[in-house]
Amino acid sequence: MQVSLKRTAFGLLLVPALLVPNVMSCNRRPTASLTVRLVEYGIIRPAGPFVRHTDPNAAPGFTSSGPGNSVFEQRTSEVPATLGSAFGIRYRIEGIPKGQTIVVEEIIRHPPMTRPDGTVVTEERTRNQVTSESGSVDQKFFYRLGQPFEVVSGDWSLAVAVNGATMIDQHFTVGSAR
Repeated sequence: MQVSLKRTAFGLLLVPALLVPNVMSCNRRPTASLTVRLVEYGIIRPAGPFVRHTDPNAAPGFTSSGPGNSVFEQRTSEVPATLGSAFGIRYRIEGIPKGQTIVVEEIIRHPPMTRPDGTVVTEERTRNQVTSESGSVDQKFFYRLGQPFEVVSGDWSLAVAVNGATMIDQHFTVGSAR
């Protein structure tokens, strides 16, 4: 009986050992590991020009992009709850293998916001595929309280996920006007 137990134990060890090279060769992973870091956060002065992109998942019904001229005016996580206030983050992703595409998702979480059509929104997501020849990407990501229904006080979060893993989750308190 002891002999068969030893053979069984050896067989259980041998089979996984034989499979490891095959599993490793099927799952090609990037040679460089990605790092994502928060560079700046706070109140922003938006500077365009901006291009609007229709996005029914965004609270106002659109997102916008621009050349990156917006300026961080104050490093703070306290934001006045006033129409026109803008706050956000700047982040950097490094270690992107040349020619490899990564998925970057920017996530906004906020207290319940009721759109003019009556729908309630608490989260907004924008997903982009990014390829970098230099191995890094610098991004600004911000939110502007542009419509009266968007001015909701409470805990807001701007998060960044790369390839499905949340790498940054910066919280802001949107409160009464200063």
